[in-house]
Amino acid sequence: NEGVNRNAINPNNEFLTGFRLLWNAMGNHGYSMSDINRSEDHQLALGIGANINFLTAAGDPTFIGVTGDVAYKYAGFSFHGEGNYMRNETANANIFGGLGQAGYFLVPEKFEFAARGAVVIPTAAGVVNGYETGVSLNYFFFGHNLKVQLDYNLLWNSALVLGATNAPTNVVGGSSTTPGFIQNQNDNRVRLQAQLYF
Repeated sequence: NEGVNRNAINPNNEFLTGFRLLWNAMGNHGYSMSDINRSEDHQLALGIGANINFLTAAGDPTFIGVTGDVAYKYAGFSFHGEGNYMRNETANANIFGGLGQAGYFLVPEKFEFAARGAVVIPTAAGVVNGYETGVSLNYFFFGHNLKVQLDYNLLWNSALVLGATNAPTNVVGGSSTTPGFIQNQNDNRVRLQAQLYF
């Protein structure tokens, strides 16, 4: 969120408790999303996870999160999809979300085109849903060790409030003057990212 939680002190000194289970249903998918090596065999992984962040002081909420995901790679094509659920136990409020992303290497091992869509669905009364659709061009010089990514996204009911001290929050139960997304405010976002990993 723009202007929220930036350079803020986290007073929570408790452990975040959680788990994740992963099943490689076909092949050994691994952790990378793009099929850089143009897999000759189908790679399918299914995962579930959950965590809980307990109340630490008066007024702080207890959050519970649950997620499920599927990842697939084959012959230069990749797909990643996930569903998320978060509950603010203190406020008795829920939020749902999901995303899907597919990519394909137009030039094997080097140049990938990807498309992505995401949704956040708060259940609080009067709070609208947020949506995101976009495309990405990714160039891999040396796999994930050195790559450049350019993406464009359209944010439907965007939560961006530039220059505001208290921007809208997309996490259920967070403190803000304007919770959730802004109805009919659509924003364009362009990002360029370079990654050097060693």
